[in-house]
Amino acid sequence: MTKKILRPILISIIQIVGIAVMHHSLYHFYPIYHKSVGFGLTIYYTGIIFIISIFAFNFYLQFFKRNVYLIAFALLKATSIFPLLAFEYRPLRSLLLIILALFGFLSSLVYSKWKTENKLEPKKKFHREIEKYFNALSENKIPVDLMTELIHKITDSQYADYKRFWNQYPKSRKRYSKLKLEDLNHPFTHYSITAFFKDKEFENYKKYSMILLKLTEKEFIDYEIKKHQYETK
Repeated sequence: MTKKILRPILISIIQIVGIAVMHHSLYHFYPIYHKSVGFGLTIYYTGIIFIISIFAFNFYLQFFKRNVYLIAFALLKATSIFPLLAFEYRPLRSLLLIILALFGFLSSLVYSKWKTENKLEPKKKFHREIEKYFNALSENKIPVDLMTELIHKITDSQYADYKRFWNQYPKSRKRYSKLKLEDLNHPFTHYSITAFFKDKEFENYKKYSMILLKLTEKEFIDYEIKKHQYETK
């Protein structure tokens, strides 16, 4: 929970400092001259509204995902009130303030989308998909309590692997953010299924394994030979 609170604060501070640096740098290297004076109050009030708005928006994105574009537009409109009022007298500098505010809200949206797309899905979702997958394969031919225990075991194993790879390979986080059902068809997963049934239901492990792995008796014999070769090499 602490991370969820600190993250939007840190992001907001980085955005505020970055946009302030951009504003001063642009004005320093490309000064915009106008006939009227007294634009400082417009910058001051716009800055205050932007700071409050960007903090509020980043906190909203951290905890909610509905109507984010509408809220971003409303906050941008609120931030643009003073630049729009001064637009007739200082059009270029007013436009610059609006563009910088727009950049701030867009950067929040882009970061939120990237974070959502690459975030590791909850373990409950892994469990739900694995349960659906294996229950469809079992066709109610395997005892429910046995399937429940097996599904929990596979969920724990798969989620631990995904979490480890998600942390270990930052560039591949998109790959490891969601469960891919083909991973459940990996030989290692098959071996763990067979081992589970052999440990829990030795008399029926062959029958139950053939059901879930969709193998004929001859195919299962070949499978066990390969499994034995792998385990003893």
